[in-house]
Amino acid sequence: GDGAYCYVADGHPYYYFSRELGKIYKFTLDANGNPTAFRRIDPIGGMGYDFINPLAVDPNNNNLMYLAAGRVLWRNDDLSAITLSNQYDSISTNWVQIHDSLISGTISTVAVAKNPANRVYIGTNNKKIYRIDNANVGQPTKTDITPATGFPNGNIGCIAIDPTNADRIMVVFTNYNCKSLFFSPNAGGNWTNVSGNLEQYPSGVGAGPSCRWASIMPVNGDTAYFVATSTGLYATSNMDSTNTVWVQQGSNLIGNAVCDMIDFRSSDGTVVVGTHGSGVFSTVITDINQIASVAKITSQNSPLQLRNYPNPANDYSDIIYSLPTSGTAKLTIYNLEGKIIYQSETGMQNAGTHSIRIPLIGWANGLYSISLSVGELKETKKIVVAH
Repeated sequence: GDGAYCYVADGHPYYYFSRELGKIYKFTLDANGNPTAFRRIDPIGGMGYDFINPLAVDPNNNNLMYLAAGRVLWRNDDLSAITLSNQYDSISTNWVQIHDSLISGTISTVAVAKNPANRVYIGTNNKKIYRIDNANVGQPTKTDITPATGFPNGNIGCIAIDPTNADRIMVVFTNYNCKSLFFSPNAGGNWTNVSGNLEQYPSGVGAGPSCRWASIMPVNGDTAYFVATSTGLYATSNMDSTNTVWVQQGSNLIGNAVCDMIDFRSSDGTVVVGTHGSGVFSTVITDINQIASVAKITSQNSPLQLRNYPNPANDYSDIIYSLPTSGTAKLTIYNLEGKIIYQSETGMQNAGTHSIRIPLIGWANGLYSISLSVGELKETKKIVVAH
């Protein structure tokens, strides 16, 4: 069948694959990716599925799944209880139909928060967006957070949630000739159109691309925002106004390929984008400056402006920082086990920008933590060593 939504459980003991019209399977695979056992798991009684139908697994509890089915949201309370019996029939095991569902329209996207836990956002094909708190138990109620004005009457294809703060969300409208991107800093209390230069005209009409997916990714104290479109992958570090400037990423590699979906891994900065017909692309971003042509947005929480380049690094990396006043800088680099790999201390330095070049020959490939302290000020960043 046509591939649809999927999920790999933490530690990859199980894989969840879906195909057209809401058919979902739980699999185990061998080291070569060959199936060793499976079970179809979509709920008995489910109906009204989209051709490519959304599902979402809780990032805090991989045994909790949410599934859109027309106007109804389903929840599976314990996927671990489903045994792999190699059967093709839908099941009832641990599925709960959430009764407080839609009056009109159908659910077009589902997103589950990481922090705080157990918050779910759902979007519809008729511009509506809802927040469901305590979605993991009983029969939770939904809160309509659609603004009274401003949203186009279109299809919401994706809701991106900041993994560090689920109040910060971005909504993607997939239609042409409408405003495509909206951002809320307060769980839907207020909304701002952030389509910016992805629209030909402020109204959203014109030759702007169709937006398909978005991700909000923490990057060492900053935030990167990505959007997948019909003309490539774009990113920004500023989500403040309708003047948002989106910059094309991988213009010489991804180019103008239709990009359908984005995922990222916060632990090492890996970003992956899937395209329609042009393959899958990835990179590692550990500093906001790596987003091509996007000026760094100075953080109020970053007085030392610590950064490192290149990153990922091979032979060396320059540790760059700014002193607001004169002082002595102490640099310490740790591996993932917390062992000190490198340590140095400068003499007295004047206020301004300084750098320390770190030789990396002989260092093992992997992720390291950089800590810089100057008096009471302290900042940390990550560096990836890849020989």
